[in-house]
Amino acid sequence: PLYITLTNILVPKICEFINRFEPHSTESNRNVSLYVKVAAFRWFNSGICLSMIWPFIQTISEEDGNEDRETLIQSVYNIMFAEMFIIPLLKMLDIVGNIRKHILAPRAHDQAHMNSYFCGGKFELAERYSDATKVLFVALFYSSIMPSSLFLGAIALMIHYWSGKFCLLRIWRSAPDIGFHLAHVSRNYFFPTILIVHITMSAFFWSGYPYDNVCESDDGNYQYCNQDML
Repeated sequence: PLYITLTNILVPKICEFINRFEPHSTESNRNVSLYVKVAAFRWFNSGICLSMIWPFIQTISEEDGNEDRETLIQSVYNIMFAEMFIIPLLKMLDIVGNIRKHILAPRAHDQAHMNSYFCGGKFELAERYSDATKVLFVALFYSSIMPSSLFLGAIALMIHYWSGKFCLLRIWRSAPDIGFHLAHVSRNYFFPTILIVHITMSAFFWSGYPYDNVCESDDGNYQYCNQDML
């Protein structure tokens, strides 16, 4: 989860760097391009990647003697709690902004240069949208085997709202007006995609229950069978 959290923070910076080399006629189009890149990575990194890494029989639980091994569900719990606390806390701490204000600004050569360190952090609406859809994606992706992810997702979104509001009013600088195009793309394309993935993965997870690769044979005995549809 720590690796996933760090990459979810660092990769959007790389996407912003890539966006500089793309021709965009409006700020709205630039944000849509950034939104697609960041959301695609965060969805895969936080949701799809976990289901690919963990063995099929460790989806729910696996006991080794008296010791319980970590499972896919426990990893999802860790991801959701990171979304609830670690990421909002890092945004509110504004580590880079404090370095600029308290270390770099006093060492500036002139007043104009010093004032530039107090203009606030950069605000990207595309990144905020990708943060929200990432939480929704993970919550719905695993909701069939972990219904509590819906409640954790709702709490995470509420914390994101209040921490984002604080940062918007106290930390980030003003952003240019980009209109409603980003919301239109999110509502018409991203949300339906999340619902389709939710339905597909629910069918997959339900088909594999109880994730032990054991099936009853015709003679009443039990034998190995591959319950993993993938």
